[in-house]
Amino acid sequence: MRLLLVSTELPEPSRGGSKCLHRLLIGIPGMEVEVLTHERTEISWPWPVHRARRGWLFYKYWHSRFGTRLQNASLAHGWELPSQAALRIVRAARPDFILTVAYGPALVSARRLAEHANLPLVSLFMDWWPDLACIHLGAPRSSHAALEREFIRLHAASRVSFHFSQGMQDELGARPGDAVLLPAGGEALPASAPGDPSVLAYAGLATGMYAESFAAVVTSGSRRPGDRMEIMGPGLPQTLSGGLPPGVRHHGFLRGDEYAEILGRAGALLVVLPFDAENRRLTRTSFSLKFAEYCRLGRPIIIWGPPEAAIVRFATETSSALVVTNSRADDVWAAFQRLQGQPALAASLADGALRAHSRYFATKVVQALFADTLEAALSQCTRNPLS
Repeated sequence: MRLLLVSTELPEPSRGGSKCLHRLLIGIPGMEVEVLTHERTEISWPWPVHRARRGWLFYKYWHSRFGTRLQNASLAHGWELPSQAALRIVRAARPDFILTVAYGPALVSARRLAEHANLPLVSLFMDWWPDLACIHLGAPRSSHAALEREFIRLHAASRVSFHFSQGMQDELGARPGDAVLLPAGGEALPASAPGDPSVLAYAGLATGMYAESFAAVVTSGSRRPGDRMEIMGPGLPQTLSGGLPPGVRHHGFLRGDEYAEILGRAGALLVVLPFDAENRRLTRTSFSLKFAEYCRLGRPIIIWGPPEAAIVRFATETSSALVVTNSRADDVWAAFQRLQGQPALAASLADGALRAHSRYFATKVVQALFADTLEAALSQCTRNPLS
């Protein structure tokens, strides 16, 4: 099976959605994935990576002082047509599917290219892009309705939609042939001794939509003097710029052995989500990659977030984490202290996390669902590529 990835999000092993994409697409037997991008890129990829400039008018103005307005308008209204260079790449690659991530300007490019090439479109819905763009990434609030129309239009145009949470599928609507595809959390790790029950660890973003909840946990008066918090991530909320309380340590952004060592010595791992109304749909539809990665570590996990959040629903249904669903940060520390006082509960939650990894988040499990769903769709398609 051959796929042509046309996406703003490109597969790289280092961060967020790019990491999800990399884990999903690398190493599936019998599948080749070429990449088509409008921008310069230096990604390391086992198959061809093509760059096709936009049509001459878009290329002329895309990076000019009018560029931001053009990009927003193009995305909102689907103006951009496939360039001749892009169409030539499709002819040469002869893919079975056009693949895209429902994120950024390329979601329009992918849909239009699939239409012009008469090829089935496959879309990965990781986040509710219109909310993410307008709340957190600087897109004008006035463009939200138009962005949402294009986002939903992509779903309607897709032969297969993969929803990265049950909440995403509930929001977009389930159709025959679609699938809920949770993010791959990486390979299982060797069993290790229990961590220090006095250490709570947090890895990932602590700014943006997570800042308020994260700062509330760090500054909570309910943390006992003997409890410590280890934090890994690229930055801290502005409200913590004056310094961290005693017993709380920020290690910055770590990878590899140092990252695994800190998480491995923790007694429990923490995920925080926003409770404000503005971010409610994002938490309901987005599935935390952090949680999927935590599950392979065999440590009890505490999730603090609203009850309708995607990972809260999942953890409740699978008994893979201890959930705190009210907005009081003090209750996070109460949950942590409960784990300290109930070793059997902590061990049960650790086992539940490992079971969730083996059943839902192991890379081979996620890849098998992805490949099987596409094979079923391909068997029903009449292949009629651009000629």
